[in-house]
Amino acid sequence: MERSHGRTLIVAAVTVWVAAAAIRWAIGSPLGHDEARYALSARALLHGHLPRWAYVPPGVAALGVPGIVLGAGERALRLLPLVVNLGVLAAAFAVARRFSRETAAWTLAVLAGTLPLLRLSTDLLSDIPSAALVLAGLAVLLGELDWRMLVVAPLFAAAFYVRYGSCVPIAIIAVAVLAWRFRELRLGPVAATVALFAVLLVPHVLMSRAATGTTLGILHESAAMPAPGRGLANYGIRAFFMFGLLGPPLIICAVVGARRDRRRALLVTIALAQILVLGMQTQAQPRYVFVATVLLAIAGIDTLKAHLGRPALALVAASWLIVIVSAVRSQRELASENEHTLAAAALIRADDAGLPCFVMGRKRMQLEWYSGCESTLWPHDPLGRLYAVRDDAGGPDQPDFTKLPGTHTVLAPDVIRCTAH
Repeated sequence: MERSHGRTLIVAAVTVWVAAAAIRWAIGSPLGHDEARYALSARALLHGHLPRWAYVPPGVAALGVPGIVLGAGERALRLLPLVVNLGVLAAAFAVARRFSRETAAWTLAVLAGTLPLLRLSTDLLSDIPSAALVLAGLAVLLGELDWRMLVVAPLFAAAFYVRYGSCVPIAIIAVAVLAWRFRELRLGPVAATVALFAVLLVPHVLMSRAATGTTLGILHESAAMPAPGRGLANYGIRAFFMFGLLGPPLIICAVVGARRDRRRALLVTIALAQILVLGMQTQAQPRYVFVATVLLAIAGIDTLKAHLGRPALALVAASWLIVIVSAVRSQRELASENEHTLAAAALIRADDAGLPCFVMGRKRMQLEWYSGCESTLWPHDPLGRLYAVRDDAGGPDQPDFTKLPGTHTVLAPDVIRCTAH
């Protein structure tokens, strides 16, 4: 690939990413479950309070603080994530550039058409920023293993403080680099990097002991949040949906190509190990394995780079079209998905008029954010008012209207207000 062609591909990929993200940001769709939790944590942080949920990392709460200051609307809360999430392109480019400029250019082109990534490109979530920081650290470790590797410590520590689940790929990368590049490692830089990383984790240790009484208490709570399921099987069965249009063939090429190149083998080992570990611990979600997604894309592209031409460019362009169309259509999909929750929250807010209140329902975080009532999972004798919301989607958190305490007032067929006797 000529240098000018590579530059054109890079510019086109970044343009597609920014365009798709800008469309989703402009739509201003309602906050999702985790976004609402992080927005509530950001508000608490801004007011000098600790979040109610110890497993919410301070980094992602801080990511939402500017949005709270700017008015706490959906667009305001997602403005900083829109900018920060571009970092995953820079980090992926840095890793892929260790192979070749051609590999780096095609990697950005593929990532710009990876729908699971673009769907979260503006969301107030920890997945993309933490993946970017982990990949940036890996890019350093793929280079010269001298004193420059000290920068890995703050990068990995920042990834951890943004998403506690980053400890999985960080640990895997540490073991993999130690195994693959053992003869190149020098004791001084390695020891200094490990020591600096440990020092940077001291605030977390103190916070964990204060909140849970144990050094690993917050990590245990965090690990328990994504309920275990058939994660590993689903990552394999639903590879097309999990990794985007070009994901499955690139995964196959990455695994095959790993046999011929030690650096590809390193990336594939890290990626598959992350999928294996998280697949056994959690339900299958594309956002949990963004590091693996990027690494498999790089290894697959590097394997194929001698054969990439017009047909490959046509496939990439098709994936770009898909993410743009998806961004345009997302308003209708998200409006339909959240219509009931927003209507119930508005009804509660109007009825409560700012009095102390609790709310329970399947989408409890969104209900709390939009109604102003504190969410709860259990029906209890109301200290203020308790609102219960049901919807047609089912799920384990649907309140049983027959077991609610206090005196019931029906505000709507699916919204009940409970007050003390």
